[in-house]
Amino acid sequence: MNTVHFTDTSQKKPSLCVFYDCVPCSIKGVNAPKTLFIATTEKGICTLMILDSEDLSYYYKTMNSKIKTESLIKDCKRIAPYAQKICAFLAGKSTLPKDFPLDLYGTPFLLSVWEKLLEIPMGTIPTYGDIAQALGRTKGSCQAIGQANKRNPVSLLVPCHRVINENSKTINYLWGADVKIALQALEGAEPEYPQNPLF
Repeated sequence: MNTVHFTDTSQKKPSLCVFYDCVPCSIKGVNAPKTLFIATTEKGICTLMILDSEDLSYYYKTMNSKIKTESLIKDCKRIAPYAQKICAFLAGKSTLPKDFPLDLYGTPFLLSVWEKLLEIPMGTIPTYGDIAQALGRTKGSCQAIGQANKRNPVSLLVPCHRVINENSKTINYLWGADVKIALQALEGAEPEYPQNPLF
């Protein structure tokens, strides 16, 4: 089970030293090669992005709203153990690691959604409405739940890819519909999407 540190940033953004690396990878079921951007603090992984290229602009856009990046240091040696296991999973050669430490920063609402995502068993596909209900909220909050999923900084390990719309007619995923479908298939869950979903 992942060790997870949750930090509420609604009052004050912490100033942190962040270590990162960009690693090329292939995802089984996805034609185009991808780049993993993995970043850690001293406590654990704070960011995991599945990019089309080595572009750090999205990191600064998303993480700077939650923390102050005191320094961003490229550290291949520190990131390598994480990258090797994640790339092996994405290639369909191993199971998803469950022992990585995570370090998550956000508002109380965001943290509550991400914590609930961590409880979703591999191979299951809940809806945004299911997540809302699990949090004691009405189904009218599905849009807010979806936005919290979109703002999840640690893709894959905080498994927002397991959550789908109620009617499965659209596939929303920041890194692409094809990636979301491939990740679900790697975990043994394949929802019945329409042949021509509205991406």
